[in-house]
Amino acid sequence: MNQRKRAFCEAYLLSGNATKAAVEAGYSSKTARSTGQRLLTFADVQEYLEQRNKEISAANTADVEEIRRFWTATMRDGGARTGERLKASELLAKSYGAFLDRVGIDGDISIQAAMRDLTTEELRQLAQLDGDPW
Repeated sequence: MNQRKRAFCEAYLLSGNATKAAVEAGYSSKTARSTGQRLLTFADVQEYLEQRNKEISAANTADVEEIRRFWTATMRDGGARTGERLKASELLAKSYGAFLDRVGIDGDISIQAAMRDLTTEELRQLAQLDGDPW
C-alpha cells in the first residue's frame, strides 16, 4: 500500500467520510467523492482499515484482567466509600466464580410422564423401534 492510500485510511478512520479523507490524503477535490468510494472497495484498503480498527478497539477496550485490577484497586482504596468497596469486592469474587447460583428442579419430565402408564410389553415394543417413536 502506498503512502497516499495509507493517508486516506488514517483520515477515513478519523472522520468516517471518504470524500473528506480523499481530499486530506492529497487526491483532487473535484474527484474526491468517487475516489474515496473507489478506494474503499480496494482489498488492501479494506484489510488495512480492518486491522487498524482492531488495534484501536483493543487499545480502547478493557480486558478481564484490567477490569479485575480496577476492582481490586477500588476494593483496597481506603478513601472510597464502603458501598463502592463492597460492590468491587462482590464483582471481583463473582469474576472468580466464588458465588455459584444453585437451581433445583423438581417435577416430572414430560417423557417420563408419557411412558409411566405403558406396560412392560409396550415399553419393549418401543425399544425395538428404529428412530423417534413420537
